[in-house]
Amino acid sequence: MISIMNDGQKIAETNYWESDMAKAGLLFLSWNEGAARLLVPKAQEKALKEMKTGKQVVVTRGFFCGVDALEMMFEDHSASPFSVHIAMTQTDRLIPNSDKQGIFDFTVWMPEGEVAAFRAKYRRVKNLPCLQPMKF
Repeated sequence: MISIMNDGQKIAETNYWESDMAKAGLLFLSWNEGAARLLVPKAQEKALKEMKTGKQVVVTRGFFCGVDALEMMFEDHSASPFSVHIAMTQTDRLIPNSDKQGIFDFTVWMPEGEVAAFRAKYRRVKNLPCLQPMKF
């Protein structure tokens, strides 16, 4: 079980980095105080460079290969923005109802701490991938 101690929107402490999920190279998305925090294990460190090309993040919920999932598209206004998909089992909760409208904070975390920050929006579609831009 993944445990996260929060300091507001920041992650104060977590056991994720030692978890089987992290060892398997799986991402984990945590929510607190209206912010999404994407935990990226060392095995996925190369993806961080691609994530940082984004200007904003669009979080989209839908079915991916028959699994309830989230798509995180790091919108860089190109024809092929970087995106990652995770199953809903890789998040600690659904997006809070208060955040379904408007813009929220989205941060990326590695074992050493927060490594990137974006503004983000949320939407729902039937099927993923979506990869459609949204106006911010």
